[in-house]
Amino acid sequence: TLTGVRQILADHPSRGLTPQRLVAILEEAEAGDATRFLALAEDLEEKDLHYASVLRSRKLAVCQLEVTIEAASDSAADAAVAELVRTLLVDSGVLDAAMLDILDALAKGYSVTEILWDLVDGQWRPTLIHREPRWFIFDEVDGRTLRVRDAGGRPVDLPAGKAIVHMPRIKSGLPIRGGLARPAAWAWLFKSFALKDWVVFAERYAMPLRLGRYPPGAGAPDREVLLHAVSRLAADAAAIIPDNMIVDLISAEGTSASAAIYERLCDYLDRSVSKHVLGQTTTTDAISGGHAVAKEHNEVREDIMRSDARALAATLQRDLVAPLVALNFAPGTPLPKIHIARPDEDDVGLQVEWIKSMVPLGLQVPAPWLAGRIGVPEPGKGEALLGAPAATAPDDEDNEDDDPAADVPPPPTEAASRTTAATVLAAATDDEDLIDALVRQAEAEIGPAGDTQIDRIRALIDEAADLESVRDALLGLLAGDLDPDAQAAGLRDAQLAAYLAGRTEEA
Repeated sequence: TLTGVRQILADHPSRGLTPQRLVAILEEAEAGDATRFLALAEDLEEKDLHYASVLRSRKLAVCQLEVTIEAASDSAADAAVAELVRTLLVDSGVLDAAMLDILDALAKGYSVTEILWDLVDGQWRPTLIHREPRWFIFDEVDGRTLRVRDAGGRPVDLPAGKAIVHMPRIKSGLPIRGGLARPAAWAWLFKSFALKDWVVFAERYAMPLRLGRYPPGAGAPDREVLLHAVSRLAADAAAIIPDNMIVDLISAEGTSASAAIYERLCDYLDRSVSKHVLGQTTTTDAISGGHAVAKEHNEVREDIMRSDARALAATLQRDLVAPLVALNFAPGTPLPKIHIARPDEDDVGLQVEWIKSMVPLGLQVPAPWLAGRIGVPEPGKGEALLGAPAATAPDDEDNEDDDPAADVPPPPTEAASRTTAATVLAAATDDEDLIDALVRQAEAEIGPAGDTQIDRIRALIDEAADLESVRDALLGLLAGDLDPDAQAAGLRDAQLAAYLAGRTEEA
């Protein structure tokens, strides 16, 4: 109704709010009448964009967490109880639609969500509806017991199993003094003053002062004409005046230092609200403090999120899960446990690297378990599979093609080198010494290809100006099509044969 104690229309105490009025509103809430404070808390979420943003971020951080139902034991009966609770609360989406409303208690200190029970197919199923917090009042004696106002405005006890009453423990003391909106109201009040002055300053600073000059002896009608002219210059930028009057436009001289005072004050108040609601400022303000600071601030935010989630889970366990099980099962049925938390996020890559290093040492890892950890499904029959290529024994021909060392002949034995040296000495002519005979023998073994390479080397030596040029030319030749391994093998054989030939001739 519009006139009863449960009307949906509310006052807006933020209009023309002063420090004196704010003190009175907060004291009224402590004394038991929180009507104006709750209306003010609602106004803050509509008028202070920064407060509304960080408060919504804190609520949504909990709403996006996974809700799980854990059975009281491994028995089939307890598993059936947990399955029913999971179906009616999680799978049906009942909790998803109501969690944001229940978390309204973060701002106001408490929230009440009514449970409407429906009997469908032999099962009691809940429907959750958020109720206006102004319809409830705390007990005047203990300040903690929440009651609902009846039609006559008198407080009466809440029916059992009929409401989810969430009172998060943000600070010690009375619940009505524990809401985030109470300290945020002071920040919004001071910021509203700063914004008002900032807007006035911007309006005045951007518009020049219109100064009208009238001659001595001008009468009241003439002065009114001049005043009307300079006033119209602000709105229409045009006016007419007699030729014996003067209008000067005086521009504001200065810098933006004055405006920076208002901006710094508003930024300071916003950062204070961020710390108050989220415990940090990195995720809300464009102020970078490095990776370490950002990581530390994110850990603070995670701590607050986990605390809110645990408090919400405890409330749902007491006010929703317990009556749901009591209505659908026999008395004394063990209650399943509701959990609201982020799923475990293991570093799969780190685990795989750890397993790769431990398996060679003897660690036995079941393949199905590892496949499940990395999200690889079990292959179906006949599916194309990816895997390591099968190891095949290469044949001799492949060995010759793939092994670069196969083209390099093995070093000759000493006996073979002695035979080569003796053969060279026997084949030498009378006018031919041992060195010439070895060169002739090497050229015969290398063949026409060797003659071409030798000719290229001789040409490089003939064209070189010094030893450095010879070195560079030979290195360039080796980097091209000259086979360094074959040349090294030939030189090695010739050197060993020459050495042994000399020993043989000497003997």
